Amino acid sequence: MFLFRASNYLEELKKFRPDILEQCQGSVMDVKTNLDFLRIDKNMFESCSAESVDYAVMEKTSHAVVVPMDAGWSDMGSWSSLWDISEKDSEGNSTHGDVILHNTRNSCVRSDNKLVAVIGIDDLVVVSTKDVLMVAHKDSDQDVKMITESLKIQARSEWQLSREVYRSWGKYDSIDSGEGYQAKRITVKPGAKLSVQMHHHRAEH
Repeated sequence: MFLFRASNYLEELKKFRPDILEQCQGSVMDVKTNLDFLRIDKNMFESCSAESVDYAVMEKTSHAVVVPMDAGWSDMGSWSSLWDISEKDSEGNSTHGDVILHNTRNSCVRSDNKLVAVIGIDDLVVVSTKDVLMVAHKDSDQDVKMITESLKIQARSEWQLSREVYRSWGKYDSIDSGEGYQAKRITVKPGAKLSVQMHHHRAEH
């Protein structure tokens, strides 16, 4: 975990990776406002190096100190790490949502929108959302990034968009769509409003 003043970090970034600093500064030079969102220069930002703060600055600076901290910290970087800290039943299972288990042990089962029934499994992660059903062994659940990369290569929409999308005015859930039509369930926050528009090439409800 890193703590620093923004000004100090920018000084060190300018010293060790001025290219990253210049590209980030350039991306916010001509910010555009869209509802409650600030839109930065996409091309400029995408051209910036993806190097982490660790490599770019922290491993090079002479102005850092390391302080041990015992706070039970977990990065929660995987479903198995969520299972580690979750409350479990007598068989070691962690569940969330509408879930029924039978002869199942040491598993993490989560459902966001439907009944999930699990029978005769051990050490698995089962996650059901509006977009996807994922089943993985607890030792391999971090390999979900491989599936994400595969979705990207196949140009599937799931790697970039969820069925439920949040906006400043609320959210919408794309219930169904096909050639020439789309149906959404829209939730608008009290006092908020969304843009009114008409589509000439599809019916939208």
